[in-house]
Amino acid sequence: MYDQIAFLPSIKSKIVKHGLFDFDTKIFPDLWNNMSGKDFRAYLRYYISDHRPLWMQLEF
Repeated sequence: MYDQIAFLPSIKSKIVKHGLFDFDTKIFPDLWNNMSGKDFRAYLRYYISDHRPLWMQLEF
């Protein structure tokens, strides 16, 4: 369910922040609160990626 970020070991010390955007509760809060997990994932399958975008902030 998660994508990956690849980087060289030398960049590890440059990582300032990192995380993932868990969009379930942010984009579709009403559906998230009112549907079962299985029904929610089945509904979203046709509207949005099943991967959670990862991000990282680097300091150079």
